[in-house]
Amino acid sequence: MNLPTIGNCSSHTEKAIPKAKGFLILGTGEMVEVNISKDLLFEICWLADEVRNVKKNGAEPTLSPECKLCTLIEDCKRDVSQRGGLSLIHGIAYIREHQLKSMGIKNIADLMKANRVELHEKLYTTFGNTPGISEIGKMQLHALSLIERKPVFFGELESFRCLNSPLIIVDLEYDPESYVWLVGLCIVEKRQKKVEQYFAEKFTSAEEKRIIEQLLASLKSNPEHIVVTYGASADMPQLEKAWRRHGFSANEWSNLEKRHVDLYTFMLRNFRFPLSSYSLKDVEGFLGFQRKKERIDGLIALGMYNRYLREKKGPLKAAIKQELLEYNREDLEATVFVARKLKPLLSECIRKELI
Repeated sequence: MNLPTIGNCSSHTEKAIPKAKGFLILGTGEMVEVNISKDLLFEICWLADEVRNVKKNGAEPTLSPECKLCTLIEDCKRDVSQRGGLSLIHGIAYIREHQLKSMGIKNIADLMKANRVELHEKLYTTFGNTPGISEIGKMQLHALSLIERKPVFFGELESFRCLNSPLIIVDLEYDPESYVWLVGLCIVEKRQKKVEQYFAEKFTSAEEKRIIEQLLASLKSNPEHIVVTYGASADMPQLEKAWRRHGFSANEWSNLEKRHVDLYTFMLRNFRFPLSSYSLKDVEGFLGFQRKKERIDGLIALGMYNRYLREKKGPLKAAIKQELLEYNREDLEATVFVARKLKPLLSECIRKELI
């Protein structure tokens, strides 16, 4: 494919150049046509320069959200940790790391010692789009946590009031493009826990509606309980889609949002841990939760559920369902464990104010 020349050109020339298009070949072999914008072309050229630089000078591993799909992630984590790489810090992805290194901040020790006001001004002057001063401060607290190998608390003690109430832990399993197929609840009152799980026997709208109705009934039966999820971009957005699909009350949804706390967001607003990731798996492991079985992820669980749907009634089908319920139950147990562990953890934390 011949790409159009990148650069300044007259409107006449721009009109004469056909729109650039390419094709994405999916794992299924299907080819999908993709429009290629000027911004995308610039990014491709930048990446090509980076590849040439790596081929010439080599490269140091860096961490990114995509790393969780890679079999070499643990090796890379060790390498990045030994170097004190900036990608260990929450909020620093590849581009931000590149910007910081261009200003002489090569590792987390350099970041922790930097004047955050001056650093913010330099980033803003040089690159325009930049994290705020308080966000840079949180990055520095994360660097401190990693260097000292201790959690850092910078939040308000008052914020823990929400976790002192009775809780309903909610964990969903779903196809992001379709239906919720499993709703798990753990109702927590003092030292008592009760797990409820609602499983869709068929992957249909009617089955999704049934299990959401069961969830709603449980929420209504426990009106004083705080609803807790883990992952701001996961369960609640999917639940809201299902809620709207089936025309459930907007007022009921508003009430649910008022009593909802996302534990992942709560931690990021109050803590930094000596971790490169704040996934439930990493946080629960740091705090000492031990699973009975090896943890699977949502994608594997969805594949198992599809297998369950295809399987004829019998022992194998029942075993697949049981494994999915146990996986969901352990996620509930882990979230309860983390929620209960955070306040006692304060005695072990480095206390810092984020001014």
